[in-house]
Amino acid sequence: AGAGGFQGFLPTSRRIAEFSPNNRPEPHHRVVYVDGAFDLLLPGQCEFLKQAKALGDFLVVGVHTDAVVNKYKGGNYPIMNLQERALGVLSNRFVDEVVIGAPWQVSEDLIRTFNVAVVAHGVFYDHTSGGRADFDHAYRVAKERGIFSEVAHASRLSIPTLIERVLAQRQLFEAKYSKKRKQEDDYYQHKTYKVEG
Repeated sequence: AGAGGFQGFLPTSRRIAEFSPNNRPEPHHRVVYVDGAFDLLLPGQCEFLKQAKALGDFLVVGVHTDAVVNKYKGGNYPIMNLQERALGVLSNRFVDEVVIGAPWQVSEDLIRTFNVAVVAHGVFYDHTSGGRADFDHAYRVAKERGIFSEVAHASRLSIPTLIERVLAQRQLFEAKYSKKRKQEDDYYQHKTYKVEG
């Protein structure tokens, strides 16, 4: 993928809508809102979305901009750009609607706009530049209104853990490849004619 998203994929509203279930909340629906980076959508995040959906009837997921993710998580994040992350979330069967470029802070306006009854977050909080205070600020309005809920899920696999695994496997692969390359080079340097027969 290039800087603009999936290579060869030109996003239009119609194309993006093809990823969406095109659900609409009914007036009696209990709307649940969650937000996050959703970078490299992991099994724990999928389980979280399933459990968040169970808190109501209609699940709205806010996906933060690249700049917001970078501000709170640091220079190497996000790994995927906003378009890639939004399409990944849209493809999850528990998600009814995605806010592309959601604000960090869940505001009164956001709650009213989407008629949110529950704002949910997982019980595990990623490391951010400001620590837990960043999340206290982000969910202050929802907590004051008494509509904030934490959702437990079993998976603790995180992006940093996944990156560590990839790097460890890379080092093992490079060591294995280096050993094989040395054996091959040695073979060709000392190769002699052998009579077959």
